[in-house]
Amino acid sequence: MKRLFLFIAAFAMAFSLSAKKQPFVIVHKSNGGYFAWLNLYDDINYTPSNDETVPATLDCSGAGWSFCRVPHVSMGEFRSITATTSNVVAANNAFANAINQIIEFSENRSRDGATQGSKSITVSIPSNNRSGSATFAVKGEWKYNSYGEGDLYIYISPLPLDVRM
Repeated sequence: MKRLFLFIAAFAMAFSLSAKKQPFVIVHKSNGGYFAWLNLYDDINYTPSNDETVPATLDCSGAGWSFCRVPHVSMGEFRSITATTSNVVAANNAFANAINQIIEFSENRSRDGATQGSKSITVSIPSNNRSGSATFAVKGEWKYNSYGEGDLYIYISPLPLDVRM
């Protein structure tokens, strides 16, 4: 029974990640200068989006001393996909952590010579009323140049399997 559940979960995740749709966050890195391969930037601007048709953006540019990361703030753009859970604070933190892990992974892979690729993370968000949790797939697809500059697209998809406690 556990193998069947694992197979269904893997199939559902693969199916949901294969569908192309609008990204939730676009990370753009540019003008990092000679030290761009260190992934340290001067100007980091996160622009949230409350419109489902327009993705949020994280623009990182200029040679500096800060990592290009999504801040842990109230992210309004995640409200539509977190309608299945009432724990918005936990959802915001979970998505920000997953996005930042994907950004860091892409930077490490870029340093190793893989200038394009993808990474997926499954996020489970508990409900406030202990009735269970909602599960989401966070996927990042990146394409960088040899200096680590380029674009990373973050997609978030709800998974059909809810875990009930």
